[in-house]
Amino acid sequence: MQFDNDLLCTYASPAAERMFGRAPGELFGSVMGDQLTPEDRTSLAAAAARTREGRDRSEAIFRTTRQTGELLWVEARFNLLSDDAGLVAVLRDVSTRKTAELALRVANAELNKLAGSDALTDLANRRRFDQALNNECRRASRHNTCVSLILIDIDRFKSFNDRHGHQAGDACLIRVATAARAALTQPSDMAARFAGDEFAVMLPGRDNEAAALMAETIRKAVQDFGIPHKGSAEGGVVTVSIGCATVIPTRDNLETVGALLIAETDRALYDAKRLGRNGVMTTKTRAAWSPLIGDERRLALVAGYRQAGLFIPSSGLNRIARMATVLLGMPIAFVALLDCSDVEVVGQHGLEEVPDGISHLFCSQVIGGRSPLVVPDAALDPRFRDEGRQHGFGFIAAAPLLAGEDLQHVGALWVADRHARPALDEPKRVLLAHLAGLAVEDLEARRRRQADERSSRVSEHVLGQDA
Repeated sequence: MQFDNDLLCTYASPAAERMFGRAPGELFGSVMGDQLTPEDRTSLAAAAARTREGRDRSEAIFRTTRQTGELLWVEARFNLLSDDAGLVAVLRDVSTRKTAELALRVANAELNKLAGSDALTDLANRRRFDQALNNECRRASRHNTCVSLILIDIDRFKSFNDRHGHQAGDACLIRVATAARAALTQPSDMAARFAGDEFAVMLPGRDNEAAALMAETIRKAVQDFGIPHKGSAEGGVVTVSIGCATVIPTRDNLETVGALLIAETDRALYDAKRLGRNGVMTTKTRAAWSPLIGDERRLALVAGYRQAGLFIPSSGLNRIARMATVLLGMPIAFVALLDCSDVEVVGQHGLEEVPDGISHLFCSQVIGGRSPLVVPDAALDPRFRDEGRQHGFGFIAAAPLLAGEDLQHVGALWVADRHARPALDEPKRVLLAHLAGLAVEDLEARRRRQADERSSRVSEHVLGQDA
């Protein structure tokens, strides 16, 4: 085909008719590129311009359609006409080659996706997540923006697998992955299977508050699935604990900021589990809690109570619970011990029965501080709304059990009412803390008595052997 300098067709050979399915007369006077996409039209015009400027022979590949509507890929090679009156273009149908190239590109993209995807959930796998986190941190350092991370852990998933089987466990993982994926709102957001029953959601450009809102959306979605989990103390359904953290990458911290973000988020996740599960903890809310002083020491004290046989209801603690109801004018009181995950009610008054997990969230919330916690209306407090509704508590107040010379948090004394009521005044708060101290004295006295009895038995055994 020949064209003038405005790319108007001046001649079309019979071969062009076979290629385009149009008679040469139909092509005369048409402007080359009229039927092309803007991208291809620009490429074609640039190739023609290079040829007119006397550069090396130029070529371009463009898409058009035959008269039948079939897609046609054409390679055009331009040369100047001898009289410099225009251009001659040698056209070649390269549809077969381009179709093969596109198919190969699609196949490679699919392979890359598979290589970076988790086979069970179809989320990004850990390798792809790590690469994306590194890239987003670098991008954020250039634009002075933040990166937030959410880590999600399924509560008591091992117990779920043991009770319901691995097939149900896989189905549970898929549902949680669905909740994480559905929460994404930006193209740069990424949900990944982080490890086992843990998932990660990366949020470039989103601050801690935005991450917390998304985390709560995911937490509620999983709970609302209502997947039965008899081993759960959080309402008998599958729940998740979630940690959130945010960093602002800079050129100075670029090599370590990704690992720092993961570590900070993991610490927030740990606290979400420690403080009751089925909740969201961010680095900001985490900072608002007084950290446990020497958690290993605290757990050692609680383990000592367990070894002494004190993880069962006692008449002494029942009396203290009854005393709390009388002195504070409450219908319900109970004493609970808390180890790394389990809670045991060891004294109570006013409870018809002690359902599983009655005070797991309640007790774990209190161990973050030394002062009594008072919740006048549980329905208005997001920390206790679901548990309060489940167990029928409206008003809740508690004082931590502080044991040992360094006053470790080993549990709490709770008083409750089925209805909301005014907050405790200061004298009643002091009284509640005093009653919690009496509970600790009872525990310590029985622990020492058990230790003395064991020591006595050992001495008698040794003396018997000597005799």
